[in-house]
Amino acid sequence: GMLGLNGTGKTTVLRAIASRMVPIPKNIDCYTVEKGMDKTDKTALQAVLEVDDEVKELEKEAEELSAKLGDDSLTEEQQTAISDRVSEIYERLDEMDAETAEMRA
Repeated sequence: GMLGLNGTGKTTVLRAIASRMVPIPKNIDCYTVEKGMDKTDKTALQAVLEVDDEVKELEKEAEELSAKLGDDSLTEEQQTAISDRVSEIYERLDEMDAETAEMRA
């Protein structure tokens, strides 16, 4: 952790490290959390693995929507809406870096 008074640059230093503006070995991964969490009794591993439930739901939704994309009975607007939603789902999965969650935890 890092301690310091408000406004002394803690976040700035951590962002510089995470963006590799400060030289660090390539085998070290850096992540920052921009949004705090409420106090909990969960371990860090439990919190990371909870992402798995959301991943499964998103993957299932993407699969179901992708199956509908070839449906000729849907209007062009409906096809576009489905395609947009599938793109949103995959963007969210990328943000979550779901494939490596357990390993990173």
